[in-house]
Amino acid sequence: MNWKEIEKKHPKGYEKYLDWNHSDDCPSVECYQFNKRDLYDFFDEQEIYCSVYSKDSIKGKIWWNDIGAFGRYIPLKTRESRREAEEQVFLKAFEILEEQCIL
Repeated sequence: MNWKEIEKKHPKGYEKYLDWNHSDDCPSVECYQFNKRDLYDFFDEQEIYCSVYSKDSIKGKIWWNDIGAFGRYIPLKTRESRREAEEQVFLKAFEILEEQCIL
């Protein structure tokens, strides 16, 4: 995850994540022991549900990802690796969160 990019593009969502994952010893996300499971939990609490799952295809295993948020279903582009799919789904989730923070 490129946290500098997230902070720049989605400052309100980034701050909300920092508040949720707060530690007095750690003023920014760079010093956290980063666990992607935390992002799933964080977004669940924001009612932004991220899904990443694999399916076999003729070309081998491909990774699907999608988001359910505020009555919307948002399918995203398939990826060749789980890492790519998770990064894509979390970036989209920060984008949605940013929109909600502005409203």
